[in-house]
Amino acid sequence: MPAIWLARLLALCACVISGPAFAQSDDMSAIFDKAMAAGEDQDDWDARAEALKGFATVCESGLAKACYNAGVMAERSYESDAAFDWMKKACDRNKLVACYYVADKLAFREPSNVPGARALFGKTCAQGMIAACLRFGAMLETGEGGTEDNPKAFDVYKRACAAKSAAGCDRLANFLRYRDGFGNDDLAARNAFEIACSKGSWSACSSLADMLREGRGGPKDPARASDLLMRVCLDGDNTGACDSMLLTLDK
Repeated sequence: MPAIWLARLLALCACVISGPAFAQSDDMSAIFDKAMAAGEDQDDWDARAEALKGFATVCESGLAKACYNAGVMAERSYESDAAFDWMKKACDRNKLVACYYVADKLAFREPSNVPGARALFGKTCAQGMIAACLRFGAMLETGEGGTEDNPKAFDVYKRACAAKSAAGCDRLANFLRYRDGFGNDDLAARNAFEIACSKGSWSACSSLADMLREGRGGPKDPARASDLLMRVCLDGDNTGACDSMLLTLDK
């Protein structure tokens, strides 16, 4: 499991956070810089332990990025409980990527922790982290960690799409196209699928191709629909898109 947590963490931030240490004592700044240097060698366990010790010291002085870096070092050392504690301290100091980590881990611990995870994803989303918005929206849709709230999920996806999130626009478009009570707005759905497709969502490209072929939300464009399906079939490895493409070519 620790390797999985590390992969999720590094998907959000691939390395420890550097940059100017902070406006505190020169001693703390020197400790932070020394920890940064030690942490660069990911294969040296002694250096990793030295980095963790340094970041932990600076974290206790109040620097959020030092707490986060301590969490990364602990995760790399397969100390998942310690990593969680350091990330919690970073989150308490408003480090959003650490809050995502904490919420993610809470969601996978035991059922009693899931409402707390949902609340933390919501708080982190409200502070501007789109990855947290996507997790929060999904929990609102399914009722995980609380009651189902599709109107709120819709608003969360609108926010994510406005930030040009491929997944956010894809989910928003599906609400607009398929969910009763959310407008059944083919034009808005097509526009959202356009954004998601342009950002690399193969499922959105496939859905957009369907709308182009059928003329939903705008004029028919069978040539572009076929081109999109070809791309999704070949690059996205999507069997459904390949089948649709073959059916289109057979007409």
